[in-house]
Amino acid sequence: MNLLRSPLKIALGLALLAGSLALVRQSQVKQERSPVDFDITSLNSLAWGPATGVFEVTGDDPFGMIEIPASSLPLDELRLEFTGPFRPGGWLLYFAPEHLPITVDKRWVIPPSAEATLTGHALVWDLPASLLARIDFPDDLEAPITLERAVFRTRFASSSSSTFSAVVVFASLALFLPLAIHLRQWLKRPAIEWVIIFALLAIKLWLTSDIGMCLRTQLMHDDLLFMTQAASIYAGDWLGDFWQLTLAKGPVYPIFVALSAASGLSLQFNEILFHGLACIVLIGALHPWIWSPKWRLLLLVTLLFEPHSLSPEIFGRVLRGAIQPTLTLLTLAGLLGMVTRARLTLHAVNQAYYGVSIGVDVNTGSFPSAYGAMMRVTSPDPVPGVAITTTARDLIYPHSPSFAD
Repeated sequence: MNLLRSPLKIALGLALLAGSLALVRQSQVKQERSPVDFDITSLNSLAWGPATGVFEVTGDDPFGMIEIPASSLPLDELRLEFTGPFRPGGWLLYFAPEHLPITVDKRWVIPPSAEATLTGHALVWDLPASLLARIDFPDDLEAPITLERAVFRTRFASSSSSTFSAVVVFASLALFLPLAIHLRQWLKRPAIEWVIIFALLAIKLWLTSDIGMCLRTQLMHDDLLFMTQAASIYAGDWLGDFWQLTLAKGPVYPIFVALSAASGLSLQFNEILFHGLACIVLIGALHPWIWSPKWRLLLLVTLLFEPHSLSPEIFGRVLRGAIQPTLTLLTLAGLLGMVTRARLTLHAVNQAYYGVSIGVDVNTGSFPSAYGAMMRVTSPDPVPGVAITTTARDLIYPHSPSFAD
């Protein structure tokens, strides 16, 4: 019970737990695999021996699909270390699962950079948050090649990682708890609450400042389409020249991208800022229902630091999914705000006409409280179907002069 009476100790425990999980997540950023633990499937014209680490080309168009460890998704870098000298040709890595063809289109592949090692060479692919890694081996690889080690590298912040999600949750709670306790008296002042709100928004923008963003121009149905239409809107040419994909998707996200360009700020910054402002608007819409500032701030922390909104999968590409949750929040805020304000308007009208700021008196105000108090009086002569008998009222009169009148 002493622990429960000490919010600072609870916050410290949560911070230590978040720190421990952060160290675990940091250890997952770089994953190493020996040939025995290295998995490659869907082999075509390629023989693989896990026990020896030997690859051997057996025909035309040799390729294989590397199994990426779950904790390494999305993959930012793949490093394969081989014995012997570098053998040029091929080694193209297909990274985009959206349009995987039977024959790899070279516009959708990434070549490696070669580095010398003590025992041979390493091939390194820098990837834009890839969810797969299909490698095309050289067709003219005549001699077998031996893999020594595979290294998978991902980013620390990823909604694909349950560990990272837990870090965000516990760190947010550790931050909020002491604020709520020690600023409890100050929170009654709206100015202090707004200072905390914008401080939380600034923290969110800082946490997401190094996510990074890539434009996959080879994805004509997604990134390229949105960016091309946004450029047309920015130039005053609506969605541009008509072709088969002009009306394939709605114009909301291209409009947002064009407005972002007009603002002079980065697209990613504007997307995250837009999400943060939507969270604040939703909290404002719920203000008539959530009177306590600490509970409003707790809900705001939950919405702002929800792991999905810190993810490079969401804000690391030019995709409409970056603003869809934000638009949902704004729609919900509008609906809830309208409902709560309509209720308050009814109260104001009744206050002006009848002097009571309530909507329906049988469930609001003093009437249900008084009725409930009378119902708690036990009548010595109960009458079926009569809630409060004359005898019960006689027992109440001495204790409530206003009721007796």
